[in-house]
Amino acid sequence: MRLRIRAVIPPAVLVVAAMAGYFATTAARAASDGITPAGEGEATYQLSDLRVSSLSESEVGASVAVSLDTSWSTESYPGSAMCKVEVMELSGASIGEIQFELETLEPTSSLELTVPVGGVPKTVEGFCAEAARPQGSYEFDELSLHQAVDDWTGEQSLELIARALWSGDASPGTAFCRATAELRDGAQIHEDFTLAVPNGTKVTVHVPAAFRDALDISIACGATAKEGWR
Repeated sequence: MRLRIRAVIPPAVLVVAAMAGYFATTAARAASDGITPAGEGEATYQLSDLRVSSLSESEVGASVAVSLDTSWSTESYPGSAMCKVEVMELSGASIGEIQFELETLEPTSSLELTVPVGGVPKTVEGFCAEAARPQGSYEFDELSLHQAVDDWTGEQSLELIARALWSGDASPGTAFCRATAELRDGAQIHEDFTLAVPNGTKVTVHVPAAFRDALDISIACGATAKEGWR
């Protein structure tokens, strides 16, 4: 059996974990010159249905929990974008805001943020700047198959393990990857996953048992689900 991996990540992408709905937020990342809303047609995230879900007091002051929905502004995964949520009192004056980085692999998702406030909240507004996708790609070596046994249930599973390397100095971000096994009868089987890891990380993918008898195994990654999971 021959193992090979090819990375096809056009300059783009970010995030991961092999789970849908994954998103990341980095709060309080202030920008001295503020955040400029994305223009018409630019890839970003749209924030909707913003609402204050609760108000709490603590030794460090008052804060509100703001719930909101997010959606891609285009058909493709936008990447990572800086966003801003602002809370206003009845007069319309701002009483608190938060800036954060947002990325999600799901076209639509929900999010809750904690925003420190200095008054009684009445309305909430929010927007995101144009999103950016990381550059570069992943390369892989040291591929191998391993039989794993669950310590609790005793169930066995097959693991495909490889080392992920960045093609440059910067992180490639998130990749949509597919492990493909070419079987002896000419058929193919696949296992899809998302990948976003530090340089040199050992990646483990649980694959079907039929991978063990494959003539050839490959992994290809793309910048979007349409590219990587086609």
